[in-house]
Amino acid sequence: LDKVSKTVPIYISHASGHMGAANSALLKLAGITTETKDPEGGRFGRNKSGEPDGYVEEPPALMQVLAAVMPRMKMDMAEQMKEAQQLYLKYGITTVQEGAAMAQTMQGLTAFAASGGLELDVVAYILKEDYEKTVKEYADYNGKYKNRVKIGGVKVILDGSPQGKSAWLSKPYEGEENYCGYPTHNDAYVTKAAKDAVRGGYQILAHCNGDAASEQFIQSYQVALKEMGTADGDYRPVMIHCQTVRDDQLDRMAELSMIPSIFVAHTYYWGDIHLKNLGRVRGSRISPARSAFDRGLKVNFHQDPLVVQPKMLHTVWCAVNRITRNGVEIGPEQRVSVFEALQAVTVNGAYAYFEEDRKGTLEEGKLADMVILSDNPMAVDPGKICDICVLETIKEGVVRYTKQQADSNGQI
Repeated sequence: LDKVSKTVPIYISHASGHMGAANSALLKLAGITTETKDPEGGRFGRNKSGEPDGYVEEPPALMQVLAAVMPRMKMDMAEQMKEAQQLYLKYGITTVQEGAAMAQTMQGLTAFAASGGLELDVVAYILKEDYEKTVKEYADYNGKYKNRVKIGGVKVILDGSPQGKSAWLSKPYEGEENYCGYPTHNDAYVTKAAKDAVRGGYQILAHCNGDAASEQFIQSYQVALKEMGTADGDYRPVMIHCQTVRDDQLDRMAELSMIPSIFVAHTYYWGDIHLKNLGRVRGSRISPARSAFDRGLKVNFHQDPLVVQPKMLHTVWCAVNRITRNGVEIGPEQRVSVFEALQAVTVNGAYAYFEEDRKGTLEEGKLADMVILSDNPMAVDPGKICDICVLETIKEGVVRYTKQQADSNGQI
């Protein structure tokens, strides 16, 4: 990046959002030097002499760099939200999650919503560090919709990326003698977050890619329920990603009524690298949706845009077929039926938001949130599901997107 400029700060973000690279000018602006220590849960890349080389990994380190970058970036957030909304509607999505909101996020989101810009519903989960103050400031949105926005609960990030080898595993990565990735937070932090959620009666979502992170979340939530004495509450904690969650952990998740929200498109986009990083046995078992469904868990699927675009039918295809980008079958024993995959992107998604009484199925008395598809996913060849198009997206009885209109306007 220094070949591009040694005076203009430059930052390149990895699509996952878990890592990136900065040039020397940005490191200087951010005050990152040889003496700068790696923060807990993140790290700075260094050359042999210990001098930062520009590589940055995981939020605690990323934020030190991005804090210097963001004030210098000119963005029209309202215009970005309009374009993002059209992307979601194109793929038949009528309820969207903002999965890692801060106070600044809520400010922009609620302003856009107040202007009448939202045509779909947005459920925001506030990062733990900002949760208390944000909920107080936006009390009108807490647990209920206002202008199509509501705060669903709190979010904690417990580890990193398995394809980037920063996810926290219980056993080393393939070819690594001792390296298992690392946690973002210590046990005390996570247990307090779980206790606060149970005590406050609100939902907690935890980003867990590695099975060690999954274990940390499960154990913390078990402790919270035991110490708070409210094991009968309907809190619906959610484990986000669940890439390497084990069968014994899924058993305990069932006991806790914990929801697995699986990024099942990993099988396609990064299946080949998972097989390399995790070995054949662990790599084949990423996104273990079959094991989760077999335990009666309320499985839902997500995409984590814009890591990948929110193509719901491609996600259904991934869960049903489990084929990597190189055309390799990956863990066929973890395939699910087309009907189960459709449940995971409809009624089970609504359940995770405590909205199954008004969304997720076509029933009298529920909202008319619907899509019209070019083909029936239950009838076509399972290998062709990803070719199905959304012809119309309908929100509460109002047509918000038509493929015909989009095509005539030359939209992507």
